[in-house]
Order: sequence, then C-alpha cells, then structure tokens
Amino acid sequence: KPVWSEAILEPIIHDWEGILGKTGPSIRSTIEMTPNKWFSIFFTKDMISFIVQHTNQYAIHCGSIRWTKLTVREFEIWLGLTIAMGIHRLPSVALYWSNEWVFAIPQFKALMTRFRYQEIKSHLYFSQPGESHTYQLGKIQNLINLFRTQCKEQFYPPKTMSIDEMMVKTKSKFTKCKIRNPKKP
Repeated sequence: KPVWSEAILEPIIHDWEGILGKTGPSIRSTIEMTPNKWFSIFFTKDMISFIVQHTNQYAIHCGSIRWTKLTVREFEIWLGLTIAMGIHRLPSVALYWSNEWVFAIPQFKALMTRFRYQEIKSHLYFSQPGESHTYQLGKIQNLINLFRTQCKEQFYPPKTMSIDEMMVKTKSKFTKCKIRNPKKP
C-alpha cells in the first residue's frame, strides 16, 4: 500500500545524448529508399518467419487436410496482395480474381490462386496453437513485442519530446474495449 511522504524526491534525469550519441531516426531517408524498403525496416524477415511458422503450426493443429506448407516467399506475396487490396478496393475479395474485364487484375491470378489466398487468410496465426490468452490482444502479443523492439531500434527519442493523445471514434468489430470520457466530444 502506497504511503504519502513529506520528503522531496529529486527526479532521475537520464543522459539522452548518451544514447549512441544521437537522437531521431536511426536511418536517414535517401532517394533509394522505396516503400518496400521502408516497410521491411519495421516488418523484418524475422517477423515474417515468425508468422509463417505459427501459421503452419496452426494449420496442422486444425487438421487441415489440403494445407500446403506456407513459405516465407508465399506469405510475402499474400501480404503484398492484401496491401494492394487496401489500395485498390473492390466490393468483394472474389472480384480480384474475376474474369470480367471491368474487375480483372491479372497480377492477382499470376501470383496466387483465390483458394490459396483465402486458405492462408483462414489459417493466419500469431501464437502457439492451443496457448491460452488472458486478454484480448494476447494472440498477437508476441508480434507486438517484435514490432515494438524494431521501433525502438529505429528511433532514438530526443531529450524533450511531447506526446499528444486523442480518441478516435470507431465502429470496429475487432475491439470490445469501450472507453467513455464525458469531457471529450
């Protein structure tokens, strides 16, 4: 149980300039940096291998008869197609593989079948199959930790930094977390 005290405590002042002698991003932006290279700085091969390993384990755990072992390259293609779907939106996933000239995107058919895309999506997993999780984001906690570590390696905070927070209204079905703050609009 915390106890109040009249003693005045001196704050701990960290040597921010001592962190490798620099602050800010660890990688300087250059003309050669493509969006793919920027993405790979934060989403590393280790993270992709982690996802592939757990997805394969989950497919075996589920007893999928037609499952073909997922490879790193195939997952990278799947991820690229998923990002492309976010950029070029169509009313349904099936239309990306459509034969109709209005919707036809030949790169999708050339890279992966619709069945395989949906099969990977249905078996996508980020933790050990059968592992119990005590909170909502527990299944992706390992991936969050890998991403957090990568972010810490890529940016060194300066001595003074301001962090602002805001609440964003969402109708997402993913989160069941509800925060009510009557002072915020």
